[in-house]
Amino acid sequence: MPAREAVARLVAEGALKGMPNGRVQVPRLARIEFEELVEVRLLMEPLATAKAAQWEGARLATRLAGIAKERTAAIRRGDSISALLANYRFHFAIYEAARSPFLSDLIASLWLRTGPMVNRLLEADPGLDAYVADAAAIGARLDAALKRRDPAAAAQAMHDIIETSAAWYRLHFPFTDRENFDQNT
Repeated sequence: MPAREAVARLVAEGALKGMPNGRVQVPRLARIEFEELVEVRLLMEPLATAKAAQWEGARLATRLAGIAKERTAAIRRGDSISALLANYRFHFAIYEAARSPFLSDLIASLWLRTGPMVNRLLEADPGLDAYVADAAAIGARLDAALKRRDPAAAAQAMHDIIETSAAWYRLHFPFTDRENFDQNT
C-alpha cells in the first residue's frame, strides 16, 4: 500500500498522470505549461533565496560551495544522476534556509512537475559546456551575495539561474505543441 499511496500523491501533485485504465504515465509537457512553471518559479524561488540570504548568509554559501563542487565533478565524469541529485540538494538547501515551510512546499510541488525535463539537461550537447560555464558564473554571484547577506542580489542570482536553465530547455526540450495540449493533460 505505501507504493500505491505514493503514486496517488504523485498523480495529485501533477508529477504523474492517471489513465482511465488505472495505469499512470509521466505527463508530456506542453510549452505553455513550461512557461507557466518558469513564471511561477521566478516568483517563488528568488523570494526564498532572498529570505535565505537574510537568515543564513555565509554559512549557507559555504554549504552550497561543497554541493556545487560535487555537482561539477559529477557533470565532468558524465554521472547525470549524481549531478541532478546535487542540483536538487543545492536548490533545496537554499529553500530550507529560507525558514518558510509553506514556500518550500510550494516550490517542491513545482519541481515535481518538471520531472519529465530534468534528465534532458545533462544529455550530451554542444551547448552544454557553455551552459555549465554560465551556471558557474551565476553561482559565483549567488555565493558573493549570500556572503554579503544581500537579499536583492541573491534573489537576482536565483532569477538568473532559473532563466539560464529555462533558455536551455526552450532550445532542447521536445515540448508537446499547443494544439495537442488538451490531449496530453
